[in-house]
Amino acid sequence: MRFNATSDPVRFFGELTSDVNTLVDALFGENGVAQKAVRWTPSVDVTESESEFRIDMDLPGVSAENVDVHLSEEGLVISGKREAATLDEKTQVHRRERYVGEFKRVVRLPELVDRDNIQAEYVHGVLRIAIAKIAKPQPKKIVINTVA
Repeated sequence: MRFNATSDPVRFFGELTSDVNTLVDALFGENGVAQKAVRWTPSVDVTESESEFRIDMDLPGVSAENVDVHLSEEGLVISGKREAATLDEKTQVHRRERYVGEFKRVVRLPELVDRDNIQAEYVHGVLRIAIAKIAKPQPKKIVINTVA
């Protein structure tokens, strides 16, 4: 989800920080050592409606058993593994461009979500997660009592 800096600078810079961290991890790995190959990072869409946030992640070739979704202090963590195709010794590979291996994405959640009302489904290689919103607290007038 993208915000512009003038409408919501706090969220904008929070997302920018997350994007930079993802880039640094992809380039240098989590331990700061340059990676030999680029790590696979599945594409994700984050959308918002009046009642929920929705996360859609493309995971072609990944079985549902190889995907884990959980909440942490970081946010909603989606991780898993895409296995390489098993080839017999007679098969000669001319080109291999599809990414395989482990992946991890962290989607930071706003405070106004119902952490106990999260639904996930996996259909045709797309992981769909719906996170219900909670009502935004309304301002409340406080009556000032006078003491005589």
